[in-house]
Amino acid sequence: MPAKPMINRLVGAATAAGSALVLALLASLGHALEEPTFERLETEGDFELRRYAGYHIVSAPAGASFEETGDVAFRPLFRYISGANTGGNDIAMTAPVLQTRADADWRLAFVVPAEVAAGSIPAPVTPGLAIETVPGGLYGVQRFSGGWGEERFMAQELALAETLKARGYAICGPTRYARYDPPFKPWFLRRNEILMPVEQGACSARR
Repeated sequence: MPAKPMINRLVGAATAAGSALVLALLASLGHALEEPTFERLETEGDFELRRYAGYHIVSAPAGASFEETGDVAFRPLFRYISGANTGGNDIAMTAPVLQTRADADWRLAFVVPAEVAAGSIPAPVTPGLAIETVPGGLYGVQRFSGGWGEERFMAQELALAETLKARGYAICGPTRYARYDPPFKPWFLRRNEILMPVEQGACSARR
């Protein structure tokens, strides 16, 4: 069975059991999924400086807390990649699952596969979903393990901001919170990341 239909069918079957389980299944398959293209420029401890190529995401609003966003917003995103789009197309799943602030709300997002983005990305048919472009460029990244609570992620975001300031980088856009692993994976083995778009000195444009 081709990889894409197999993964999507597994996740589709799990959807009936609750979107938290679906998110866990997606994360457990993360090693086999396409990720945005980047070049690692520097690594020191838990900090990395990366240069990303631009990519596209499909995002959904949550209207919920940081911890509840994955449960609330996962289902409409999965329906989108399962054919609830203007092309009626099945779209391959990707990693990581991204979360961002949107005014007073949170949004959850899937990365659009490069093959799909190279053509005409089908529009969502579900209200509230949006196709967005994530600009390429330099990104500061904080890598860490542990749980998915808001307090932990905010502490890591603060640590990254302090590291970037000490290195002379300006933060030039919204923070993205990336999760790769299932909740039942031991906390010390989980892969979590904070990503911030940066420029040396001052921002030439907001990304």
